[in-house]
Amino acid sequence: MKTLMITKPMAPPWDDSAKNMARDIVFAVPGRKFHLLSIPHHRIGAENAREEPFYFDVQSGYSPGLLMKMRIFARIIRPDEIDLVHLFFQPNPLTLRMSRYALAIKGHTKCMHTLTCAPGNFEKSAP
Repeated sequence: MKTLMITKPMAPPWDDSAKNMARDIVFAVPGRKFHLLSIPHHRIGAENAREEPFYFDVQSGYSPGLLMKMRIFARIIRPDEIDLVHLFFQPNPLTLRMSRYALAIKGHTKCMHTLTCAPGNFEKSAP
């Protein structure tokens, strides 16, 4: 069983609750295989993790641009043995639609969405 963790780059600085939680899950569940989105030449050192050089650098700010969102969409639909996509980001209408569409294309993959801080409301995350 393999989980794809969709987070900000899994690389220092460790100042973001979403990527910190994802990293902690990887180390806490050694029997599960994880695919992490990272930057080139960086490894967190978990034997159960395959770190993909996905991001160009450690981005500042909270929301990825449209190009990065499209790359994430393409990564989710890539044919592979991922059985769970675990999303770690605050929902907004565009990313939720893209995620739902990507998972519908993939078909067999399940999805889990973890919010690492409470949103102001849940209206935009409604199906």
